[in-house]
Amino acid sequence: MAASVEEFLEVLQHETRVDVARLQELASHGIRQEVRWQVWKYLLGVGLPDPEADAAQRKHHHTQYVAYSKDNSAVSKSVKRILQNDTKHRLAEKPLACRIVERIM
Repeated sequence: MAASVEEFLEVLQHETRVDVARLQELASHGIRQEVRWQVWKYLLGVGLPDPEADAAQRKHHHTQYVAYSKDNSAVSKSVKRILQNDTKHRLAEKPLACRIVERIM
């Protein structure tokens, strides 16, 4: 039987360190929808177990993304234009996909 959301949150919201081994144990029986993205972040090694280091890494990645976006604005505009022209007719019957693409552009 899958662990409860509360059990996952207890591990995820620990003050000093996320116990990845405990998350693996809990996840071996299934992961509740409400916490799935948070759990997978640690199981895949994207999130760091130390909350301070994880926050610093997220900030660093955000800074890199902003710099990349500024450095590649011409490329981004071209890609967006191509996507916009190419996907409008393909996604006409898929409203959720349309909203996602529009949000990106």
